[in-house]
Amino acid sequence: MVYIPSVTSEPISPRRRAQFAAHQTEVEAFFADARRSVYSYTSLEEAIRQNRANWHLTTVSVSDLLELLVQDSRLRVVELTSESYASVRRYGWDPLSPFELALSLKPNSYLSYGTAAYLRGLLREVPATFHLNKEQSPKARLGSLTQQGLDRAFSSRPRQSNLVFSDQDGHRFAVISGKFTNHLGVGAIKGPAGEKLYATKVERTLVDIAVRPIY
Repeated sequence: MVYIPSVTSEPISPRRRAQFAAHQTEVEAFFADARRSVYSYTSLEEAIRQNRANWHLTTVSVSDLLELLVQDSRLRVVELTSESYASVRRYGWDPLSPFELALSLKPNSYLSYGTAAYLRGLLREVPATFHLNKEQSPKARLGSLTQQGLDRAFSSRPRQSNLVFSDQDGHRFAVISGKFTNHLGVGAIKGPAGEKLYATKVERTLVDIAVRPIY
């Protein structure tokens, strides 16, 4: 992950920094107790806006508080880069969950393939690539299933997603545009740090990795 030391170029005044320091324990307790470690800019801004009164920091702007969290606390700016697509920026509260980071790339997505296999206890080591499935919208079914079609599909080279992002630690995050199943065989699961995640269940995972072993 690329850690960027500053959010804006505007300097923070000593008075604002002192105000933050006086209530830093309350701010950090909120993020430590939150049920998430990864935020988009919008969701982080909203969290600060909704809670700064409880932190007794209403006189400090949202942008200044965000900057102070990055400079003086455990908030980190994470830049996910791609060879084919624009970079994606996220904000993570240390310790940051790479599983949450993966799910933050696409709303209403879920972890799948090798990543789900690890979470469901089918693999011992975390795969280098985190796979998440973002289902397509429902489409009308055309034609019928035939043996000829199955043979052709399995004899061809499997398609791989080009929507891949990387961080500085060597993690890769691959977004798969899966067919619509209405999240069939998907359920909640706790991650290694106790974080709430969504991933394919054992039965669905076994089918997925059999059909697409490349993932």
